[in-house]
Amino acid sequence: MKHMMTKTVLAATIALSGFVAPAVSATASAPLAGIAQDQVAKDKEFAQKLRELKDRQHQEWNQLMDQQRSEIAQMGDKSPEEQKEVMDRHADAKQEMKQRHQEELEALKAEYQG
Repeated sequence: MKHMMTKTVLAATIALSGFVAPAVSATASAPLAGIAQDQVAKDKEFAQKLRELKDRQHQEWNQLMDQQRSEIAQMGDKSPEEQKEVMDRHADAKQEMKQRHQEELEALKAEYQG
């Protein structure tokens, strides 16, 4: 008996939802459409800024790598200690750039999230 009652309540809920949902969505759709358009515009702007940031960061990274390769190619006449200093300096520069790039990305995300 309880099972039949549950089916009846479920059927009634489904039947009524067809009448209630369109009425609610029709009254709420105009403000929601404006909000959705604003969000899409905000998302597009963020995507554009993110792409520009990533492109710039990629270019900076490639320039650093080119510079470091050039320095390494010219290290043939340096002592092992000097070579180690150069390699340590390179590692530090790479780490600093990675950290700066991550901070820039986090700042962009924070700007997007408001």
